[in-house]
Amino acid sequence: MIRNEGPLSFYKGVLPPLMAETPKRATKFFTFEQYKSLLTRNRDATAMTYIIAGTGSGITEGIMITPFERVKISLQSLRSHIRD
Repeated sequence: MIRNEGPLSFYKGVLPPLMAETPKRATKFFTFEQYKSLLTRNRDATAMTYIIAGTGSGITEGIMITPFERVKISLQSLRSHIRD
Protein backbone atom coordinates (compact mmCIF):
# COMPACT_ATOMS: atom_id res chain seq x y z
CA MET A 1 0.00 0.00 0.00
CA ILE A 2 2.77 2.44 0.90
CA ARG A 3 4.69 1.62 -2.27
CA ASN A 4 1.70 2.02 -4.57
CA GLU A 5 -0.23 4.88 -2.97
CA GLY A 6 2.10 6.45 -0.40
CA PRO A 7 1.81 6.81 3.37
CA LEU A 8 -1.36 8.93 3.16
CA SER A 9 -3.20 5.88 1.83
CA PHE A 10 -3.54 4.68 5.45
CA TYR A 11 -5.86 7.63 6.08
CA LYS A 12 -7.99 7.20 2.96
CA GLY A 13 -11.66 7.14 3.88
CA VAL A 14 -11.17 8.46 7.41
CA LEU A 15 -12.89 11.83 6.80
CA PRO A 16 -16.54 10.65 6.46
CA PRO A 17 -16.57 8.66 9.73
CA LEU A 18 -14.79 11.52 11.47
CA MET A 19 -17.40 13.97 10.21
CA ALA A 20 -20.17 11.69 11.46
CA GLU A 21 -18.56 11.20 14.86
CA THR A 22 -18.03 14.90 15.56
CA PRO A 23 -21.72 15.84 16.05
CA LYS A 24 -22.26 12.73 18.18
CA ARG A 25 -19.46 13.64 20.56
CA ALA A 26 -20.44 17.32 20.61
CA THR A 27 -24.02 16.37 21.52
CA LYS A 28 -22.85 14.08 24.28
CA PHE A 29 -20.44 16.58 25.86
CA PHE A 30 -22.85 19.52 25.58
CA THR A 31 -25.81 17.68 27.08
CA PHE A 32 -23.63 16.21 29.85
CA GLU A 33 -22.60 19.69 30.95
CA GLN A 34 -26.19 20.94 30.74
CA TYR A 35 -27.52 18.09 32.86
CA LYS A 36 -24.68 18.50 35.34
CA SER A 37 -25.35 22.22 35.77
CA LEU A 38 -29.07 21.55 36.24
CA LEU A 39 -28.34 18.95 38.90
CA THR A 40 -25.77 20.93 40.88
CA ARG A 41 -27.14 24.52 41.03
CA ASN A 42 -24.73 26.11 43.51
CA ARG A 43 -23.74 22.76 45.04
CA ASP A 44 -20.76 20.52 44.55
CA ALA A 45 -21.19 17.65 42.12
CA THR A 46 -21.36 14.19 43.66
CA ALA A 47 -20.78 10.81 42.08
CA MET A 48 -24.55 10.46 41.62
CA THR A 49 -24.60 13.79 39.76
CA TYR A 50 -22.10 12.42 37.25
CA ILE A 51 -24.00 9.15 36.91
CA ILE A 52 -27.30 10.89 36.22
CA ALA A 53 -25.75 13.48 33.90
CA GLY A 54 -23.92 10.76 31.96
CA THR A 55 -27.04 8.63 31.67
CA GLY A 56 -29.08 11.62 30.54
CA SER A 57 -26.52 12.66 27.95
CA GLY A 58 -26.27 9.11 26.59
CA ILE A 59 -30.04 8.84 26.27
CA THR A 60 -30.25 12.26 24.61
CA GLU A 61 -27.49 11.36 22.18
CA GLY A 62 -29.21 8.10 21.34
CA ILE A 63 -32.53 9.80 20.65
CA MET A 64 -30.91 12.45 18.46
CA ILE A 65 -28.45 10.28 16.55
CA THR A 66 -30.36 7.00 16.03
CA PRO A 67 -32.49 8.25 13.09
CA PHE A 68 -29.34 9.32 11.22
CA GLU A 69 -27.62 6.01 11.97
CA ARG A 70 -30.70 4.16 10.69
CA VAL A 71 -30.59 6.05 7.38
CA LYS A 72 -26.85 5.40 7.06
CA ILE A 73 -27.27 1.67 7.65
CA SER A 74 -30.18 1.48 5.20
CA LEU A 75 -28.10 3.17 2.51
CA GLN A 76 -25.14 0.87 3.18
CA SER A 77 -27.40 -2.16 2.99
CA LEU A 78 -28.93 -0.93 -0.25
CA ARG A 79 -25.49 -0.44 -1.80
CA SER A 80 -24.49 -3.92 -0.67
CA HIS A 81 -27.51 -5.47 -2.37
CA ILE A 82 -26.91 -3.51 -5.58
CA ARG A 83 -23.33 -4.86 -5.85
CA ASP A 84 -24.47 -8.45 -5.41
